[in-house]
Amino acid sequence: MLRIEIKNSTKAFQPGSLIQGKVYWEQPNTPKEIVATLFWHTEGKGDEDTEIVVEQRWTPNSEKGSESFEWEVPRGPISKVGSLIHIYWAIEVATTKPAETAKLDLVVSHLGRPIHTNSL
Repeated sequence: MLRIEIKNSTKAFQPGSLIQGKVYWEQPNTPKEIVATLFWHTEGKGDEDTEIVVEQRWTPNSEKGSESFEWEVPRGPISKVGSLIHIYWAIEVATTKPAETAKLDLVVSHLGRPIHTNSL
């Protein structure tokens, strides 16, 4: 089991703010490594892009535990939903040996919600 928990349970962040949270794991064997990433990706017409903004790695010493993280939210790109393209943000955590992933969708916007446009 992998779980991502964000301080104050918020999933919307303003650019330049801090994301504070914890990664929890409980595995049948001690994972070789745990990797947490903050990234954005696009979906829609044309090429789809992905960019990892922050990556943090831990080498656990037990089958069960937690690690904290604190990352600054980049200035952009802003979360958008348009007629041609969508920009989404997320945190993903993965373990190796045993392999497992967990994902938490986020919003990066001054409005606390994705920007809706017809031109994007």
